[in-house]
Amino acid sequence: MDGDAKKLFPRLVGGDEARFFREHWRKRTLFSQGAVPEFRDLYDYSHFLDDYRRLDFHDGTLLAGVDDQRRRMMFRPGNMSVVDEGLARGFSVVLQALLLPETELELPPPWRMFLTLYDTLCDYLLPGLPPRVQPGGAVAALDIFCTASETSIGGHYDTGDVFYFVLEGEKEWTVELTPDPAEGHRLAAEGTNYLLDRAALNEHLAIGVRPGDCLYVPPYTYHRVRSTGKSLAISFGLPTFTEITLLQVALNRVQRERMLYEPLPSFPRSENQLFCDAEQEVRRRSRGVLELLGAP
Repeated sequence: MDGDAKKLFPRLVGGDEARFFREHWRKRTLFSQGAVPEFRDLYDYSHFLDDYRRLDFHDGTLLAGVDDQRRRMMFRPGNMSVVDEGLARGFSVVLQALLLPETELELPPPWRMFLTLYDTLCDYLLPGLPPRVQPGGAVAALDIFCTASETSIGGHYDTGDVFYFVLEGEKEWTVELTPDPAEGHRLAAEGTNYLLDRAALNEHLAIGVRPGDCLYVPPYTYHRVRSTGKSLAISFGLPTFTEITLLQVALNRVQRERMLYEPLPSFPRSENQLFCDAEQEVRRRSRGVLELLGAP
């Protein structure tokens, strides 16, 4: 796999990059069949599980499924026995690769390649924005999905741009054609986006994604993914920022680097001079933080 996004990216979006940015980027779902034939024999279910067992690290893993009442279930396994039991019961094993402690684990080469490709896509598509998980920032995800039988993770809305690939098996996607930010934000505000297996509300289509294909899904676009059997797939979830989440990341950086813990001065209005001096000091220090937020 060529890690140069400038060479790879046009293939991911059907060969016409200018058209993609004009018609699809954050506007409309795009399915590119056979975009990356290299993925057809790159990595498979058995090799993934062998690598996963060898590392025996589960803090970055979710077991995900839907129960008989169409409630979405997600929990972290404590050990490999729970993972094996989850696969046997029809759960998806979701390795959240951005949560892996790269400095402590000897990651398998395919995992490192996926991480490198994720960073390369972020550098290319989101220049100057934080690509990885940041306190208070936008959601970033690189998830590897492994299933042993027919299963679903339930219908929902993701907040970021998704590029999705199948490495083995087939995934059946039900996906709306265009984003619905209002519904996605409403469910997020209620805290219910990830609780139920939701149905599509707007125009949608069914897509069978196979090895070599690339599916792009804009932020806040409804989708439901079903596995027909043994499968392995990978989802690149690029963060999408708002003014607030970008400022939150900058504020956390400033707090971490400058350790701004000294209390701001405050006096009652009856203490005329002290009150005026305190107001000036608050304004001065606040302006200083705003200047720091704009610093690289």
